[in-house]
Amino acid sequence: MVRVEAFPELAHFEEWLARGYAGEMRYLEDPRRRNPVLIQENLRTRLSAPLNYNTDLPYSVDAAAASSSAPRGWISRYAWGRDYHEVVWEKLDALAASLRDKFRSRLPRAPSPTLEPVTERIFAKHAGLGWLAKIPCC
Repeated sequence: MVRVEAFPELAHFEEWLARGYAGEMRYLEDPRRRNPVLIQENLRTRLSAPLNYNTDLPYSVDAAAASSSAPRGWISRYAWGRDYHEVVWEKLDALAASLRDKFRSRLPRAPSPTLEPVTERIFAKHAGLGWLAKIPCC
């Protein structure tokens, strides 16, 4: 669980945007990315849940090598199987149902895998689930 606040790692986000580092990804300009307090009124804490999304499918370059005439390229592992949003959504729904049963209460918010304009990596860092390689991040 992470307390929702204006994280110090986001202090330079405005400058990062001004330098054009977001390219054509205009969705990064949403002010909620710079200040997670704006995500939802009265939101105080957030649950961050890690998930290793490696699959048993072959690496994309291995599959392409089977056919020497086919174009080849590297496809990220998260994109080489089922849409990771669907996988994560199913797992978060199961977790939410379990929490509702255990605590006999309604959760104030439904699970949302990467659908909100937040920087998930910063929440994960503050939850103790990882680190940031460079600052600011997006």
